[in-house]
Amino acid sequence: MNVSVREARSERELRQFAEFPLSLYQNEPLYAPQLTRDLIKHFSDKNPFFLHGEARFFLAYRNEQIVGRVASIINRLHNEYHNDKVGFFGFFECIDDQAVADALLKMVSDDLASRGFDTVRGPMNFSTNEEVGFLVEGFDDHPILMTPYSKRYYPK
Repeated sequence: MNVSVREARSERELRQFAEFPLSLYQNEPLYAPQLTRDLIKHFSDKNPFFLHGEARFFLAYRNEQIVGRVASIINRLHNEYHNDKVGFFGFFECIDDQAVADALLKMVSDDLASRGFDTVRGPMNFSTNEEVGFLVEGFDDHPILMTPYSKRYYPK
């Protein structure tokens, strides 16, 4: 089945981006969701990150149903300090389907390459001051602050 990835631009689409994990993790008792209203604000120009960075938010669809999300992130301070051309991906979530993961990561890679970046790193949600990486063990432990809870299949 085909997967399409489109940028989330409208208020409705950004809300869907923020809320997608709620359905993805609905049967995970140890998942601690972020508040949707806080995420929406976090994705807006009220977040000081956007004084020196930018992000594009993408949703993956199969048959018009959302099956994944990812953000393409540029941190200009990072690139100025390290004198490199690194873009990041973050807020990655998807169903257990390699085609969906591939489509999301290809979108980020293509988006960053089209804007002159030669390296993609992640997952990292805006900066190292936020959630970084995937959970690779400890799925049965209670959540820890600033440690992402992710699906067991993400590392593969």
